[in-house]
Amino acid sequence: MDAIARYAELDPDAPAVIDGERRVSWHDYHLARNRLAHALGDLDVAAGEHVVLYAHNSLDVLLAAAAVRALGAIPVPMNHRLTAEEVAYILGDSDAVALFAGDAFLPIVERVRGQAPRLRHVVLLGAERRPWARHVDELLAAGSPAPVAAPPGLGGSMVYTAGTTGKPKGARRRATDPAAMLPRLAALHCIDPHDVHLVAGPLYHSAPGAFALYAHALGQTVVVLRKFDAEDALRVIERHRCTTTFMAPTLLKRLVDLPAAVRGRYDVSSMRSIVVAAAPCPMRVKEAVLAWFGPVLYEFCSLIALVVRLDHVGRTIGRLPVLNVYGHEFGSLPSRLQGSADQPRHRGEEPSAAVHSLVHGRRQGIVSGRWPCSISCFR
Repeated sequence: MDAIARYAELDPDAPAVIDGERRVSWHDYHLARNRLAHALGDLDVAAGEHVVLYAHNSLDVLLAAAAVRALGAIPVPMNHRLTAEEVAYILGDSDAVALFAGDAFLPIVERVRGQAPRLRHVVLLGAERRPWARHVDELLAAGSPAPVAAPPGLGGSMVYTAGTTGKPKGARRRATDPAAMLPRLAALHCIDPHDVHLVAGPLYHSAPGAFALYAHALGQTVVVLRKFDAEDALRVIERHRCTTTFMAPTLLKRLVDLPAAVRGRYDVSSMRSIVVAAAPCPMRVKEAVLAWFGPVLYEFCSLIALVVRLDHVGRTIGRLPVLNVYGHEFGSLPSRLQGSADQPRHRGEEPSAAVHSLVHGRRQGIVSGRWPCSISCFR
């Protein structure tokens, strides 16, 4: 039994996805996933084939990805900022056999769909209809709700690079054993099945999509922001008592740059883990986040793994061992420590702020390496 089927059985009425005013239970999400997977199978979408997702954040994008993975096929999220020529290139290079498209991107899809030699089906996700495409509602109505023989693991994905050194390149990730992710997610404090995970960044980026997938693998509720607005993010955190999120540094900067009066309107005390990566995060932003949210900020980069604790004025008073992605110790790097790792700063205390910098390396599509400290370091 796959994760979605399991949680539909264990907690059928709990929310699986919240998208604005749309709130879908695990029971209904499971049935919709099955219907869409069977409908795609009836269109001859097969295991190992690639399906492009070209739409803004929504419940429907998460559902489409889940249905594709249930077939053993590979979802390929498409960057929203690409030109028509770039979209045509990725559709062809990825050997996509199907494309889920949102309304905003239909003009480009209409221009390039004939240039993708293996593209057999276009599925629309919005209000628009086209004679050359099917609509997701049509597939949901036609598909069977019967159980799907989903493959083991979390399923794969294929994310394209930005192409700054030439053409974009597809990075295909193989299906991963969920157990392999548990120590990493535990270190990030993202493992509680009662967590409510906020998708703040675009799902076409690797990390937001991955964290949403991990959240569902653990039975957590996923709350989707269709587009990031700093104050709206605070409103959603308060309304749904969100406990975890992934944000790029740009999004965190937008939060901390809000006027103090705006930030003070919202109760964000539910948040236990804010994971930041994708680019260097300015120390000013980290310190502002920690002064506001408390010691809940975790950062990962690409080469080494370390855990640091900063004091209020940035004094360096300790060193921690640093491991490379294969678990071998580089030696030690300076860190800034204040107090004991087992005595975290409580909300409202001024002197100390904790930053947990976690670094991962990918090898064959899974996160490699070991953490340089026990989980207790993060409590």
